[in-house]
Amino acid sequence: MICDENPQLRIADLGKNPEKAISGLGRRIQLTTTPCHFGGVRYWFVCPKCRGRCGVLYPYYCRKCSNGRYKSELMSPQHRKVHKAIKIRASLGQKSGGILVPFPAKPKWMRRTTYERLKQEATTLEKSILAETEVWLQARRPPRKLPDKF
Repeated sequence: MICDENPQLRIADLGKNPEKAISGLGRRIQLTTTPCHFGGVRYWFVCPKCRGRCGVLYPYYCRKCSNGRYKSELMSPQHRKVHKAIKIRASLGQKSGGILVPFPAKPKWMRRTTYERLKQEATTLEKSILAETEVWLQARRPPRKLPDKF
């Protein structure tokens, strides 16, 4: 199960008084609390299977009991690098094109030092991605056959 794609019940979405919100859901879910440092309490769900505290319930149980994984856990290291580079470019306003289009210009609201840092990080990632891809392609290229006669 991929947690990012499945229905979730989040304790934070239930508002200030989750006990009232829980009673209207139609199934019995236990809550527990922990004290906060400056007063008040924090609410948690109690997983019906492992009896552990959790902030999110996937259909019926916590993430561990549902054998849930996040998308990033299933990505290869190469794919995570590509994803991170695209995310940096998206934060700078790029809508499409991946890592092959020219780097986006500095957004009007962004500090120059922040832009330069993000650009350097993305450029380093992209160089690494291209170098690893080249090595991968070289390893899979069949050896060249020389013609028997010239």
